[in-house]
Amino acid sequence: MGLKIADLLKWRDVVTLKNEQGEEIDETGQPTEEGKGVKVYLRVIGDFDLSESYRLARLASAEKRRNLEDKTSTDWQEATRPIKEATAEQATVLIKQARSSNLEAEARANVPRPDLPDIEEFAVDPDAASLAEQEKLEAAIEKIDEDYEKAVSDYIETRTTIIEAELATHSLEELRDLAMDEIGTVLALGEFYAELFDQKTARACYLDKTCKEKAFDTVDEFKSTASIIKGQLIDAYIKLEQGSSDVKN
Repeated sequence: MGLKIADLLKWRDVVTLKNEQGEEIDETGQPTEEGKGVKVYLRVIGDFDLSESYRLARLASAEKRRNLEDKTSTDWQEATRPIKEATAEQATVLIKQARSSNLEAEARANVPRPDLPDIEEFAVDPDAASLAEQEKLEAAIEKIDEDYEKAVSDYIETRTTIIEAELATHSLEELRDLAMDEIGTVLALGEFYAELFDQKTARACYLDKTCKEKAFDTVDEFKSTASIIKGQLIDAYIKLEQGSSDVKN
């Protein structure tokens, strides 16, 4: 489907910054009259910035994982302290979260994707296929894709059930031990997404409608911004990116 002019509106958004009380704020962070608050303009980032965001998020995740591999490190001690007092339910949730983090990738690696049909299977003359014949091809491809996604979903559901059944056989102490083994995966994944959204959002923010003047000189500057402001901008960027998923920059 071709790009429509209306789709271009999905590329951009504007956020009026507010404090914790929901009041618009000025450049100093003080409440101001409605309509006079600081505005930040966002746009969906391009391929280079997207690639860099993922690369740096992977590096942050890897560093977190390495730190947690050292059982004598401060990171390890702080991460595992709550687990020592965790209930069976809390430990189970953490273990499931860790073991389920790569289930979709595992499913797509193990569920064979059928080959898609060619127009030759539906058209008398493939070089001059009729509209009806093309529609039959599209319908067949759509059905194959639907069946494949259903198979992937079923695989994930089955594996999740197996994980839950296995965990149900363990004692509280065993669950806590398993949770401590898995904490590195959970926290590394959390670090990945935290860094990813910091990187994406910092690169997406501008102070002008034309998106020429960057709101943040560096990603570190964005990270040091008040959490209430960061949260507003990250939430806005996530919604913007979701709404423009069919638009390429």
